[in-house]
Amino acid sequence: MSSVTQILLWCPVQVSVLACAALGVGSLLGRRRPAAGASVAVAALLAVAGLTATAFCPWPAWHLGWEKLPWSHAADAHSQPAEPAGRDTPIRFAQSRLDDDLVDAHTIASDSPREAAAPITSSARLWTVLADHWLGLVAALYFVGVAGMAVRIALGFAAVRSYRRHSHPVTDRQLGELADVVCAQLGCVKGIELREATRLSTPATIGWLRPMLLLPSDWRNWTDDERQAVLAHEIEHVRRNDFAAWIAAQIGVALHFYHPLVHGLANRLRLQQELAADAAAARIVGGQRKYVTMLAAMALRQADQPLAWPANAFLPNSKTFVRRIEMLHRSKSLGADVSRPIVFLSVATVIVAAVCAAGIRGSVASDDRADSKDAAPLVVALNQAERPAKTPLEQEQKVTQDLNRRIEDRAKIAQDFNHLKQLVLAMHNYHDVNKHFPPAVLIGPDGKTPHSWRVELLPFLDANDLYKQYRMDEPWDSENNKQVLEQMPACLRNPYDDPKSTNSGYYVLVGPGTIFEGKDGIRIQDITDGTSNTLMIVEAKRTIPWTKPEDISFDPEKPLPELGGFEKGHFATALADGSARRFETEKVKDQLKWLIMRNDGHRIDLEKLGPGRIPVSLNAARRRRPTDTATRTRDNLKQLALAMHNYHDVHGHFPPAVVMGPDGKTTHSWRVELLPLLEQKPLYDQYRFNEPWDSEANKKVLAQAPDVFRSPYDNPKSTNSGYFAFDGPGSVFEGPDGIKISEILDGTSNTIMIVEAKRNIPWTKPEDIPFDATKPVPELGGFVKGHLNAAFADGSARSFQIDALKDDLRWLIMRNDGHVVNAQ
Repeated sequence: MSSVTQILLWCPVQVSVLACAALGVGSLLGRRRPAAGASVAVAALLAVAGLTATAFCPWPAWHLGWEKLPWSHAADAHSQPAEPAGRDTPIRFAQSRLDDDLVDAHTIASDSPREAAAPITSSARLWTVLADHWLGLVAALYFVGVAGMAVRIALGFAAVRSYRRHSHPVTDRQLGELADVVCAQLGCVKGIELREATRLSTPATIGWLRPMLLLPSDWRNWTDDERQAVLAHEIEHVRRNDFAAWIAAQIGVALHFYHPLVHGLANRLRLQQELAADAAAARIVGGQRKYVTMLAAMALRQADQPLAWPANAFLPNSKTFVRRIEMLHRSKSLGADVSRPIVFLSVATVIVAAVCAAGIRGSVASDDRADSKDAAPLVVALNQAERPAKTPLEQEQKVTQDLNRRIEDRAKIAQDFNHLKQLVLAMHNYHDVNKHFPPAVLIGPDGKTPHSWRVELLPFLDANDLYKQYRMDEPWDSENNKQVLEQMPACLRNPYDDPKSTNSGYYVLVGPGTIFEGKDGIRIQDITDGTSNTLMIVEAKRTIPWTKPEDISFDPEKPLPELGGFEKGHFATALADGSARRFETEKVKDQLKWLIMRNDGHRIDLEKLGPGRIPVSLNAARRRRPTDTATRTRDNLKQLALAMHNYHDVHGHFPPAVVMGPDGKTTHSWRVELLPLLEQKPLYDQYRFNEPWDSEANKKVLAQAPDVFRSPYDNPKSTNSGYFAFDGPGSVFEGPDGIKISEILDGTSNTIMIVEAKRNIPWTKPEDIPFDATKPVPELGGFVKGHLNAAFADGSARSFQIDALKDDLRWLIMRNDGHVVNAQ
């Protein structure tokens, strides 16, 4: 490994280990003995500079390679066999780009490989150049930063010299005699020059060979006790050579200017030096309590005259002064000095930590990864000995093929999620109509012939004609029903499976405690563990035709069934809340039983099992389905209603129409608040809640309007919301605190939650439809004349003729008016 690589890649790790050890030891000792804490901090900062110097030395070395670090294995698991550095680098960078960007299944499916590859190939060339020179770019930035710190130190010296040059000697004989007495009391044998600096508001000590004490111009107004306290504090700095120690410590800060722990050590050193001097001064003036009282009085009288910026690197400022008073007031008693053995042991501990940290450096294997440019000639030479070198065109073709393969894999994952979301949405729509989910096996009208839940869901999957073809009084494999089997809906076939297969790619788990227990169907309220904590549909590779009434058996007392099978080590699933996730089989195996059961009492933190989700919303699935506009708007309303209920599961209430931000004064819309529950967490994280909805930053979020908030009747480029809540007395969104389900006294199936309306209101704007029961109901709909689409508080979505509802609409909006309206 080159020295530059060692500094850039491993020094931050070494410094972190050393700084953590030093901060721990310093905190332990400095609490009562600040002098010891200061010794530890200065030793650590000098050791930080020493660690940088050891980069040019091959020892010590424990040879911790990148491959031994935990975060390296995830990337290696999917890596390809080693290729020459010149060809491998663009592929690696392209993968990173793929992982960071949203890949929409619909977009990918519509593009040919040639169209998809063209722009990415040109980008790969740019990544190739960056990959070949990344180490040089990072090194240049590092040395620019070090140079900047060197300039700052030089300017600091110049500022200190300026203070010295503009000061003049103090000729007061009484003050000089007092300084001599304090020197004798503290055992300081150095000669100290007293000078007055009119540009300073606090006293300071500069120099180490010829120390100088600079006093502010108001020192003549101090009492004798205050003069004695100030002289004792500054003379103790001289006795301890604090100025020299601080300058030496700046070397470590300059070399690792980017490291917050190094700056933490420097701040600790400054504070401990000041507290050690305070402890000595308190002993001289008669105790810590008296000393703190004098400092507080001086702080109140102190003129607000800030230091010149460069001088902050060497002189304490007013903030340090106030911090000292606070620390002294809180501590019971600080020791003025510390025994040599304790100092020796503490410094020795830092040295041992530095030696241990210095040995953390890359191995030969990691050298090849970290400094690919240096290793490239050797790798190319070895490959040339085995086979002829590939031409640039062949290398580019390999990059293109690899990128296309990864795009295709990403598209399949997205399509898999979309199928699951389409199926779980159909499950909830079935629940709206039948007041329960379908059982796994249903009995036909003849009372004896069974059929699968997959057949039962066909009307809710825009396959009503196929549903009518299926004969419920015949077995699934009858001659007629075999013709239905051959017309398998795409959403029931796993994208990893053979396109001609008629085997189902998605199953439910049947057995005690599952959502599909029994023959009568489970209701949402029977899922007591929470819909976001219970599996509904899973993908599995099994040779079971989609119309066959057979699924996966589950018994909590027996070994768990195998899931997945399409991707090694992974399986996808849809939860009962409508979300889709992708789990690592090994990581979830200990919690899988509790996720399958709906009423076991176990709550699983899904985020600890891995991110699981990909940023593909249900809207992508809808675009792939040949659905009509009316169906799409009902799906939007259904998805929003489900998100509302998931929000209620987390917070104990529905969101208010206008939500107050963390600053307590800036508002945002319920639509923004629901983004994480609509699988739009990255967009939610972009929104700045301490800024208005139309700030420059939030306008960028506005432009990325999710399809679920836009009516399918509206312009596809519109950023206006197509769905609104009622904001007013008696509505579900009354007040600033959010309404609970228990407050919907008229019943959730009898109360409107969200309506579709054509209004010129951007989706992020915290504005909805005002409602007052004493005034006429505001105009709704607008996309289809005389027609209204609405989501009710029970999660169902319904369509109405406005004229048929005009007399009852007011009562459907109000949650507690006592009117029960038949709105089926």
